[in-house]
Parts: sequence; structure tokens; C-alpha cells
Amino acid sequence: ATTGVEVVVVPLPPKRGGNDTGSTGTFTPYLKRLWYSAHVGSTHPLGSLNNVADANIYAMADLSYPVSSSFNLQLLAGIAQLTNTSSTTSVSPRWTHFSLNGQFIFPRVFDMKPYWRAGVGLYKDVAGTSTMGINTGFGGIVRLSNQFYLSPGLDLHLPRLQSKDERPYFLTAHIGILFK
Repeated sequence: ATTGVEVVVVPLPPKRGGNDTGSTGTFTPYLKRLWYSAHVGSTHPLGSLNNVADANIYAMADLSYPVSSSFNLQLLAGIAQLTNTSSTTSVSPRWTHFSLNGQFIFPRVFDMKPYWRAGVGLYKDVAGTSTMGINTGFGGIVRLSNQFYLSPGLDLHLPRLQSKDERPYFLTAHIGILFK
């Protein structure tokens, strides 16, 4: 005699953001593949730059190469525009930058994976002067689908590495879409 109950085996889907090995890395299924992103946001002057400029727009594009499930290499290209508030000059401060960054993605069980990144790059101001600078920032990465991620962040930029009193620096707040 049978009970009429039949056992059906149902395979479980892989963990979100990972693969069937149980890894939860953001880019684990897509290691060694190039990702693209576009970001928009705002540029905020800090320090002495805040005395002569107000916040304005920021735009950035980047290429990310996931080296491991928690580390990416990135090439960033951006433009940081400020609005002049000084009566002595009519030119608004602006920098374009090209940077090479390392990005560490922290492991989390939540959907948003926090990251920290830092790098060096070439900064060119509105007068055409090019200097080496540094940037560092933090943010998060949220998976929207297998091919799209949302990434808000804050970055601190030091476009000139000279004496502290003469060094302009600014903060950028941005949100971007990553895609492969």
C-alpha cells in the first residue's frame, strides 16, 4: 500500500549575488570581466576653496575590473564643476580627472555591499594646469539584476599635493549605474 505522496526534488537557486559554491561576493560570477558605470552628483568645496566657490555638478564614468570577489581595479574619468562666488574673478573652479583606483568591497549578508576606494590620478584645472592628485571614498553597491548595480558614494579629492595652506580639495557625492 502507498500513501500517494511522491517525493519531488527541487534544486535551490544560488545565493543572491553569489554562485552555487556559496560565495556572496558582489562580482563573484563575473570575475575578470570588465564593468562600466556612469555617475552623476554634486561637487562640494572644502577648506579655503569653500570661501570662493559654491557646490555644483559632478559627472564620472569608470571601468571596473573585478580581480577577486572583494577587490576591483578601476579607471575613473570625471569632471567636478564649482560655482564662483568671488568678486575678483569670473572663472568658476573646475577639474577634470583621470584616476587609477583600488576598490575593496566589504562582505555583508545584506543587499548593499559597502566599499572603500582610493587612488592617484591626473587632475587638470580650468586654467589648463595638470597636477598629480589623490582621491579616496566610500559608498555601497546594490544589485538590481544580474547585469545592473546601483552605486551611491562620497569621494574626497585632493587635486594638488602641495603645502596644506595652498591645497584645494573638494567632496563629490554621486550615484551611478554599473553594467557589463
